[in-house]
Amino acid sequence: MIPSEGLFHLIHALSKTEKRFFKLSASIEKGEKLYLKLFDLITSQRKFNEDVVLQKIGISKSAFAFQKNYLHNLILHRMAFLHSGRTAQLRTLLTQAEFLYNKGLYAQEKKILRKAKKQAAQLGLNNYLMEILDMEYSLAWKDMDIQGAEKILKERQEIFSFLDNEHGYYQLYGKLSVKFSTTGVARSTADMNEIKKLMNDPLLTHENKAVTFYSRQLFYQALQSCNIVSGDIQKAYLFAKKKVDLYLANPEKTKHSTVPFLITLYNLILACSELKKHDEEKHYLDLLSKHSALLTAEHDKSWVFFIFHFQNMNYHIKTGQFEEASPLADKLYRERDEYKDKLDEYQNITLYFKIAVIWFGAGEYNKCVQLMNFIRNKEHTLHLRPDMESALQIFHLVAHFEKGNRDLLPRLSKAAYSRMTKEKNIYKFEGILLDFFITLENKTIPAEGIPFPKGQKDLAEKFKQLKKELLPLANDPYEKAPMQEFDFISWIGSKIEKRSFAEVVREKAKSPPAPPSK
Repeated sequence: MIPSEGLFHLIHALSKTEKRFFKLSASIEKGEKLYLKLFDLITSQRKFNEDVVLQKIGISKSAFAFQKNYLHNLILHRMAFLHSGRTAQLRTLLTQAEFLYNKGLYAQEKKILRKAKKQAAQLGLNNYLMEILDMEYSLAWKDMDIQGAEKILKERQEIFSFLDNEHGYYQLYGKLSVKFSTTGVARSTADMNEIKKLMNDPLLTHENKAVTFYSRQLFYQALQSCNIVSGDIQKAYLFAKKKVDLYLANPEKTKHSTVPFLITLYNLILACSELKKHDEEKHYLDLLSKHSALLTAEHDKSWVFFIFHFQNMNYHIKTGQFEEASPLADKLYRERDEYKDKLDEYQNITLYFKIAVIWFGAGEYNKCVQLMNFIRNKEHTLHLRPDMESALQIFHLVAHFEKGNRDLLPRLSKAAYSRMTKEKNIYKFEGILLDFFITLENKTIPAEGIPFPKGQKDLAEKFKQLKKELLPLANDPYEKAPMQEFDFISWIGSKIEKRSFAEVVREKAKSPPAPPSK
């Protein structure tokens, strides 16, 4: 028996369109539709109350159990029909063909199989093609069509070679994925030698060895992953671009495999961002937004909503377009109630952080500090990545500095230092910046525009020393991760050069990217 809570969650997971489709399809049926009344009652409840439902529907518990199971299965059946993709349609055709064969209606079966074969070939679904060929082979022998049977055997051998090729790349990519998940970025000569050995696999020597669309995808993905791990982002970008171009050259594949295509696009967007190919980054972000309209599953829509807004804000942050992005951040923050329940807490915090950085860059420090105070309160209930937690911690202090709450910095910094040393190993970059803020007594920091009292060290000199200490850490594989969540170096540079943070970031965005790490 289906638990009542399970039915409640299923109904409330349906979109308005899905609920409307279910009710319209139910209205076609004749007779009493008690399950439809049950559907409406549960839909109207914000919190499930079985006693109220039983009282209003007026049936026994045993009858309720039957109606509940019937409704649950009917919803799943109708949603499967509504969201059936091309593979589901193909499976239906094969079921129809099997039925016609069993009824001896061979001419009709042949017509169905021709249609199924055309669809399977368009989608590159070689496993389905193999099944169709087996059914055609049975028909050929029924008609004693020896030449036809021989032709089918040749086709079958060709399809088998395609499947064998796909299997080889699938196995290779699986091994690479396991290796990379345990190794991460290569940090030693031994790691690099192992990656080179993997890249010298015969299947990866030339793209022409990948003879199907699926094999070619895996070929590009494998080499993209290898170059990410080896630190060669330029080559990783080239293979990510080849994979996107492969999809764009096969529009049917982008419709049939929308989620894998969007993942491919996202990987290319990340590479463009890393290499400062910001015009390309914007182009592919627009493409991501356009193709996300093809999605139907709520889970997929939520995922794309997150990655698009995350990377779109990241694009504006890295290019220093804070004022342009501020209205976008305002709109996203106003609409937070519409998306926050669709995302997990980590995703929500990540978007809030990006919004706060945009407000910071636009000089809206009050809004930035208020949001950071909210994030800092929420953060303690979450299990954040150490690098993200560190970035949030230090950026919170930076935001207070810019807002003018400089008298709070020593106390906030000491409290943060105490908490962080108890909870985890502190990053060097954290220690340096926390020490910097702890030593900033309010009396030594005059208000903006007021000269320092005679004999006191200029604050700009302190920032110069701070930058000198932090710069070596920017290339440290362990230390650079939290420093990439917010550009602390550019912020320090803005203090030294007495320019706006946005101006320094815009200038940095135009400079050549750093060479790949050795």
